[in-house]
Amino acid sequence: PTSAYVRLYEESLSQGVLFNNALLGNIPLNQSEITVAAYPYFHTILNKNSGPIYTWDVDNTPVDISPSQNSVTLRKKEGEKGQSRVQVYVENPMKILQSSSVNIDISFDKKKQLSNSDSSQFGR
Repeated sequence: PTSAYVRLYEESLSQGVLFNNALLGNIPLNQSEITVAAYPYFHTILNKNSGPIYTWDVDNTPVDISPSQNSVTLRKKEGEKGQSRVQVYVENPMKILQSSSVNIDISFDKKKQLSNSDSSQFGR
């Protein structure tokens, strides 16, 4: 059997999820925000009501969003530069041993934090 894994992709308002380019390693942030979407592969889904649980962290700080939300929008503040680590942990609530995680580093212009769409910031 193939092991479960998760991939991150950029989600664009105009083009949808950019499945042609998985986000891996260090990603330069060339705009003021980015929406990152997580897609698990080879996770067993028994029915539509037992979807995966997503846990997002930015620089080891949990992002306060619904555990069913597979994407997070991150914004940078002006004037600072640096790098932040974004991680998502995906688990199958119906199979306790089926989980996967992935992380990326996002580099941004001046040492400032990026934030999720509510309030969290990158670049602590």
